[in-house]
Amino acid sequence: MQYAQSVAADSLTGTVTAMVEHKCVVVGTNVQNGTAAAAFVQLFDAAAIGDVTIGTTVAKLVVANAASSSANETYGVDGIVFELGVMAASTTLPVNTTGALQNVHIAVL
Repeated sequence: MQYAQSVAADSLTGTVTAMVEHKCVVVGTNVQNGTAAAAFVQLFDAAAIGDVTIGTTVAKLVVANAASSSANETYGVDGIVFELGVMAASTTLPVNTTGALQNVHIAVL
């Protein structure tokens, strides 16, 4: 049986950050929004930071979060498969390039 591990990216912004650099299954997310406005975490299925262009590359998963709050999501028994890895960025809209400060933890298999 596989067990989930937690991967963290504290102070995530509009700059792409590598969270997992191999195939994995995301089974949950916990996002803490440190801004006074709504923010979004974009998770990309990519092998490296250079494979993602914020505002152009389409995110595989977007987690919305209200101002100054936390968002906890689970993705069922099968989770969401990221074939190449998980790259992440935090922005003020689901598809834009303006950074928003958030702390992100993902549970992966």
